[in-house]
Amino acid sequence: MANLSFVTRGRVKSEKKSERQEGRMTQPRSPKPSIKFVDEYYAIYQNIFPEVRSFENFRDLHLGMISEIKRKSLPEIAKVVGLENQQSLHHFLTESPWSYQFSMKMHRIKLREIELQE
Repeated sequence: MANLSFVTRGRVKSEKKSERQEGRMTQPRSPKPSIKFVDEYYAIYQNIFPEVRSFENFRDLHLGMISEIKRKSLPEIAKVVGLENQQSLHHFLTESPWSYQFSMKMHRIKLREIELQE
């Protein structure tokens, strides 16, 4: 393993490269659970998103849109799904790294496979 040295506030730190990378190579966490049937339905969408946070925001936006709140704004949706604020929903809509066209095409293929299995 290669030892890397770097200076932090006047001190030299050595760290093995593999140890440094191990912290970053953790398994992704599972999405936070919501309502059981909602989680089961949205499970087929999960592989569309590169990060679990993006998937959770996707699911939360849909839950907010079908909820009985009067105004379907991001702050109101955030409240109804239990988020502290709307910031994560806003970032999902404006900066999420997924392609709508590709994602929906892949989802339709997956649904077709499920239909054929039944």
